[in-house]
Amino acid sequence: MPPCVGFSSRPKHVRCEETGATHIMAVAGGAKMSKMSTKGKGRDRKNNREFAIRIIKLSAKLPNTPEARVVRYQMTKAGTSVGANYHEANRARSKADFRIKIDICETEASETQYWLEMIAEVGWLTWEDMKWEYEECSELLAIFTSIGKTK
Repeated sequence: MPPCVGFSSRPKHVRCEETGATHIMAVAGGAKMSKMSTKGKGRDRKNNREFAIRIIKLSAKLPNTPEARVVRYQMTKAGTSVGANYHEANRARSKADFRIKIDICETEASETQYWLEMIAEVGWLTWEDMKWEYEECSELLAIFTSIGKTK
């Protein structure tokens, strides 16, 4: 990510000294989240994509019962929505649009976490099977919650 001026705890527009591009920047729990990153190389974009892929693969491990199919659909929908909405937040046209998309990311991460907990409680998969996904979901949820509190 190019070096930028004007980092703060609130999402805001800043001008990059190197490229002159305008970025929306936020700092959440020490993790920088940028509106613009170079071709998906940003840590957050990669993590969101990997999270979505791992949620899809985890969903495929669920039993093929009517109940599990509902949970599979809901968890896959919520888990992949996190990355999709973060991608859209990176393309926000205003601060308000950025905040709305980040709020959606927070909601979808929370829902994904709920479904992961339900899967473990029902016994379809063990916590060990879902440890990475649950921990990553918790981390993403903390980041999005932190950004949401800076409104």
